[in-house]
Order: sequence, then structure tokens, then C-alpha cells
Amino acid sequence: MQSRLTKKYSSLFAATLLLVGSQVFLGPQALAAKSVGLDRVVAIVDEDVVLESELNDRALAVMQRLKGQYTQLPDEAVLRKQVLEQLIVERIEIGLAKRYEIKVEEEEIDQAIARVREKNKMTDAQFETDLKRQGLTMAGLRNQIRDELTINHLQQGV
Repeated sequence: MQSRLTKKYSSLFAATLLLVGSQVFLGPQALAAKSVGLDRVVAIVDEDVVLESELNDRALAVMQRLKGQYTQLPDEAVLRKQVLEQLIVERIEIGLAKRYEIKVEEEEIDQAIARVREKNKMTDAQFETDLKRQGLTMAGLRNQIRDELTINHLQQGV
């Protein structure tokens, strides 16, 4: 638990050292040619963190979904705050599910994806295109469904 947080911070520290080391050994021109932005922690939840890139990705996906449904979009700052709150609650629930050793089988995820495809009457190619339009990948969708199913199992007391 503590090691997971420590690993994330260790990775950030190692990346910083690598960046500084490259400037020393390769000179400032090499660093200027290819700069690397580091991810920022926007929330600490138990022994986990929410990164700015996660917040940005989720907020973008929500905005893209809303664009197709509504003519007037919410204020970006309000949306980001709501998305951050949602990510924090999800992290808390996922942490509880891990403590209770609640796991979701890959077959369950496959079935959920198949239900979505059937409900929307989409071929595999159409489904992939729709995922891209929403800013998602199949791996990202599988992780999202895994988290949702895990939270559902937790809430149902499975």
C-alpha cells in the first residue's frame, strides 16, 4: 500500500534525475530539443494518487460525450471539479474493493462489452471508431469497465 505510493514517487524522482542527467551529459541543446513534461499529482487518496493526466483524460472524454448530447456545455472549471470528485470517490471504492479482495474476471468484462455492442447494434469496426471518437482505447475501456464492475460488486456486497 505504502509501497505503491512510494513507487509512483520513485518513478517521478527517477524521471527527474534522468532529465537532469541528460542535461549534464548531453548538454543543454539536447534538453532543449526534446523536453519532457512531468505529471502532477492533483489528489492523494489513501495510498493512491490522482494524476493531472488522468483528470485531463477523463474531463476530455466527458466533454466529448456531452458535446453529442447537449447544446450548452457546463463551465470547464465546474466540470473538472466534478470529474476530480468522481475520480477520488472511485479511488476510495476501488481501495475498499481491494481490501475485501473483490476481483472481476476478464470474461465478465468481455460480456459487458458485448452487451454494449449489441445494445448499440454496432460491428467491431463501428465500436472501435466510436471509442476513438470518445477519446478511448479498448484497453482504456476495459479498465474503466473493470473499475465499474468492481465498484458494483463492492456496493452489492459480493
